[in-house]
Amino acid sequence: MHAAGIDSRRALRSFSDGSTVVTAGGTSKLRRERSQEEQQSPPKNYCNFIGIFFLIAGISGFVPALAPSPADGAMLFGIFMVGPVHNIIHLASGAAALFCAFAGAGATRKYFQIFGVVYLLVALIGFAYGNSPSWE
Repeated sequence: MHAAGIDSRRALRSFSDGSTVVTAGGTSKLRRERSQEEQQSPPKNYCNFIGIFFLIAGISGFVPALAPSPADGAMLFGIFMVGPVHNIIHLASGAAALFCAFAGAGATRKYFQIFGVVYLLVALIGFAYGNSPSWE
């Protein structure tokens, strides 16, 4: 140890991306610390909201009081067409959104890129075919 009380074998260096390198006795470890902005970023909050929304929509589609049987033209809350496959897709989308929101900013960004394209294609197919299935 030096007279100033600093151990010459340990050094700490921080970088702008939030990572920190700790060197001790000639070895180094890279330690990633999440910043406050990264933990509570608006995209992650929005991803949490979307995930919860899709989970509620998926579960609600299975509740008979909210959506009558598919034979009756099941309309969730009297507005949205639903069915068992549709509900499962909403549950899977919601679970994926929540998983990505908790995984980090990169996973959140990838979720919105992939599911944005997928749901855009589904919307375009819906506009093209309307209420009639494509196999008729």
